[in-house]
Amino acid sequence: MCRYDCDTSTVTVQTAEFSRRENAQFRSDAGLKCWIVRTTDGKCCAWCSAKAGRYVYGEEPQDVYRRHDKCGCTVVYESGRTRQDVWSKRTWESDQPTPVRVEPTRLTGAQGREIEQRNLSQITRFSHAQGEAVQAQNLRYRGLTSGGGSGIIKSLDIDDFKMMAEGHGIDPEALEVIASVVSEYEKSGLVHIDDFYFGSLANTATGTPLLQIDPIADRTLRLNVNTDWFNGKTLSDIDSALKAYEKNLAVSLREAVIHEMGHAKAIKGMTLKDIRNFYAEIRDAKVKDVSKIAYNDGAEALAEIEILISRGSDIPQAAIEFYNKYMRRKYP
Repeated sequence: MCRYDCDTSTVTVQTAEFSRRENAQFRSDAGLKCWIVRTTDGKCCAWCSAKAGRYVYGEEPQDVYRRHDKCGCTVVYESGRTRQDVWSKRTWESDQPTPVRVEPTRLTGAQGREIEQRNLSQITRFSHAQGEAVQAQNLRYRGLTSGGGSGIIKSLDIDDFKMMAEGHGIDPEALEVIASVVSEYEKSGLVHIDDFYFGSLANTATGTPLLQIDPIADRTLRLNVNTDWFNGKTLSDIDSALKAYEKNLAVSLREAVIHEMGHAKAIKGMTLKDIRNFYAEIRDAKVKDVSKIAYNDGAEALAEIEILISRGSDIPQAAIEFYNKYMRRKYP
């Protein structure tokens, strides 16, 4: 986790999320189902409408957690009477442990025909070219392509990333840096980022997260971007701020993103339980001669070593051995 103005940098900010998801898995295994419910505000786009619904936890679509700029949808985690907004983390108790079943309105044959005729009269008729344009747009909302490999879900592309970042006051040059590094790593097959989040990130005892790799489900990673920190800063401002901070190796935004890709690379393909066990195993590794945060936390050591590799710097032998053992991809 790349942080600014912090004494140490750990992954403890994700502990509450891990606990909630593992609790959901435990309840599900015990026969007590948990649910993910996505609800629209009634004014949503075609993509959001397709994602709305109530899903058994663990069987929900991977991109049910995604949202675009100014999205009015809500995604709520249900466990018994407990409810939690997935994005804001607001928690409350519901009087209804299960949804109230609403009986459908029954119409006579005449009423049905009248409604059918009224709906048919409101249908928009497209030319062939217009139809193809709408189809292409809908495929884009769903994260699909209409060319080779049609129908295969892919990770968010760079246009998706930039669309989601709109309106958050982030310097376009800074966005280009983040997008280019993520794209480089994804094309190499080293990481797979399933989602992006732009918004506030809570301060913790260890500092202010600037960027953050967040496992949001089994084998599903999201890159969080702290818009409060980025807002109003030019790329030069960002690089200067990082360069002035001595406890992280990153001296530029590019290296800060490489640091996060190191985190993503280390836990790619893991379940939430595997990730928690992995972090616990390496937490006290005390990797020396890399950086202060690398010494304080093994997960940060892997991410910091990733920066050294990108620079082509000399790396202490003990750090190389640690990286080769736990990154699962050897450094030559």
